[in-house]
Amino acid sequence: GPALERAFFSLPLSEDVLAALVRCTANSSRNDFLRLAVPVVQKEQYHDALSVNLAGAMSALRHAELTLARAFTLRQMRSQGRPEPESMASPVSICLAWARELQRHDLHSRPGFVFNPQRHVPQSALECLVLASEYAPQDKEVYRALQQALARTSGWEALRLKALSYISLRERDNWRLGLELGMTNCQAFRVHQGLEELAVAHHTAQAQGEAQRFHALLAGMDVSGHVRKALAEYFPSTPKP
Repeated sequence: GPALERAFFSLPLSEDVLAALVRCTANSSRNDFLRLAVPVVQKEQYHDALSVNLAGAMSALRHAELTLARAFTLRQMRSQGRPEPESMASPVSICLAWARELQRHDLHSRPGFVFNPQRHVPQSALECLVLASEYAPQDKEVYRALQQALARTSGWEALRLKALSYISLRERDNWRLGLELGMTNCQAFRVHQGLEELAVAHHTAQAQGEAQRFHALLAGMDVSGHVRKALAEYFPSTPKP
């Protein structure tokens, strides 16, 4: 709109200013977004600026402009000398490509920022994955990537539980996932659920001849020994710490 255009022409157009302006149009009209974003691609403005390319790609997804989202993503990959991602046929694949790219640049998350995929434009790997899960709530690859990303950060316990639960339901024989899910439940003060998951994981590990490995990993995650003590009390079949 007029206010956005006035802002555009009144500020020195650094890459950060351009990225911020593009993000603003994510919640504006489609025409406002296209009026700003299309010339950026056509004139190759800041073609190697990660902030501009990320803002352009994610704002394009908000407006369902998949071709433009691909164009901004390809600008970024080419500027880094990376091959084109195998698939960019959907919003999910574009979000996953950006999550990987941002992880390479150590932009894993924004601590303290409460990301809302309906309102905000992703600016970190974790936020791209959260957006991907909005597009594909049943995609196992998305949840696996989320689980791995969330292992590096704190404050997202509910989402981490959701990701772990989704994957573990589909990989019943993976006791390591069950162990991680159980410990995450305990850390989120869902102690009974956590102990149940740990007991199941222990039983699965035992059946696979890996009980010793289970206890070694559990000891590493439960330094205080409180969880192991509670587990032995609730489920006497698991050895005491």
